[in-house]
Amino acid sequence: MTLNLKNVMRVTRFGVAWIPYIGGFVWGICLGFNNPEWIKIIFATICILSFTGLGHIVNFWADQKVDAINTQKKDIDLRLNPFVTADVTVKEGIFLVIIFTALTVVSAMLTTYTVAFYLLITSFIGCVGYSIFYWKGKPVMDIISIPVVTFMFPFLSGYMLSGGEGFPLYPLLCGILVAIITYIPTVTVDYEFDKKTDVNTSAVYFGKEMMFLLRKFLAVMQIWLTVTVVILSLVGAKESIFLLILMCYTIYNHQDEPPISKVAKSYAACFIAIIILCIGGILI
Repeated sequence: MTLNLKNVMRVTRFGVAWIPYIGGFVWGICLGFNNPEWIKIIFATICILSFTGLGHIVNFWADQKVDAINTQKKDIDLRLNPFVTADVTVKEGIFLVIIFTALTVVSAMLTTYTVAFYLLITSFIGCVGYSIFYWKGKPVMDIISIPVVTFMFPFLSGYMLSGGEGFPLYPLLCGILVAIITYIPTVTVDYEFDKKTDVNTSAVYFGKEMMFLLRKFLAVMQIWLTVTVVILSLVGAKESIFLLILMCYTIYNHQDEPPISKVAKSYAACFIAIIILCIGGILI
């Protein structure tokens, strides 16, 4: 084995690409903060970080054909996929998969039965479904599976472990819509390269224009839902803040094809704003 820390960080795509996965979990903690179980929250955090790294390893392996010709730069130059450049061998990749899988399963089982189920289902969808079954290359499945992995189950896990009461229906629905709205540009920006390699994503199957229209429709739906819920006082003050920040994020990114860098920066700003305001609400 010739693995070093630099290549491990590359093949797990350590950096801003990890934010969406831990983001939903942290939002859930802030929103539900009542009587948090800190030890279990720590184990859940380890689990999420583990399957995030695991998911990127498997995804790099599955995307070698597309990444080899993809000149689109996101948080990294995809042509520098460690498996494509041979900086990480298949054997080394398998070794890392075993390590991260074991860490994911063990840490999940040290939470609660429900949270462990949520996190392991998330890991399965993100690693096996999204990359190995290649749902990311199937129309509709690509834009449905990612919100489940990046928001739905991690958010519910954080909400439960922090002692949240009731079921956070409206924050959950808006969060899922935001996850889809955020993901669509990453599908459309890879349109040319996916088409060349016969990867039938939603953008390739339905066309880029249809994806732009879908994004606009979902944005309008989220804004309408937020305004309705807040005006009718269907949620508390903290939930209202959460929904309004997500709405501002959506409005800011509501363009035909925003640069990926802009989406990433505004997502990070939205993430930080929600944490700060929710912590303020907790302290008050």
